[in-house]
Amino acid sequence: NSLTHPIVFFGLMNLKNSYLQNILVAETFAILTEALFFYFVLNLNFKRAFSGSFIANLVSWQVAPLITYLWLK
Repeated sequence: NSLTHPIVFFGLMNLKNSYLQNILVAETFAILTEALFFYFVLNLNFKRAFSGSFIANLVSWQVAPLITYLWLK
């Protein structure tokens, strides 16, 4: 996540598409990149690598705004 987040935040979210399109591109990139990392570097099977990456990004996407809100409150 620390490798994909800067690319997502500073690169992919600044594309000249709609916000929804940018989110879909960015999340797809993050999930696939992290899954491939888990697959090649950690030698996990791809289904497990993809599932872990998908769940981690889903939790991050849903929990991060809540944590940010509570932190800045």
